[in-house]
Amino acid sequence: SRPEVLLDLIGGGPLTRELKAEAFRLGLHSAVVFRGSIHNIVPALLDADLFVLPSHYEGLSLAYLEALAAGLPVIASDISENIEVDPEGAATLFFKAGYAHSLAARIQELAGDKNARLRLAKRAPGIAQRFQIERIGPAFLEALSSAAAGTWPR
Repeated sequence: SRPEVLLDLIGGGPLTRELKAEAFRLGLHSAVVFRGSIHNIVPALLDADLFVLPSHYEGLSLAYLEALAAGLPVIASDISENIEVDPEGAATLFFKAGYAHSLAARIQELAGDKNARLRLAKRAPGIAQRFQIERIGPAFLEALSSAAAGTWPR
């Protein structure tokens, strides 16, 4: 009942060695690619069917915005910073942060439903557009200027 999935992990962290060993132990080493850091993310995003952001904590995630801009449906943890990006869930399926079974269920749901992926993907670029520098840049600059001048609202 499992859909065919290739897990393409980009980036790395302190658990990479253990995750590689676990993938091998489970016989999943041919279905999991550990890319590490890559210079240009665009080809990888354009080649993907969906994007997963399983953060426990996060600021405004540029990776999330890049995935949306590339037209990818997103599965993201339900932390407030992620929900703020797509509060209506127009292009994102959220899962309970810290609950692997919740994440797995969402991955299985989207991996097995091409129509759902396409529906979410169609809305993704519109979500990313709300965060274009031309839109948020002036407000960000004003906030920095106010903070520097000591006029930040208290």
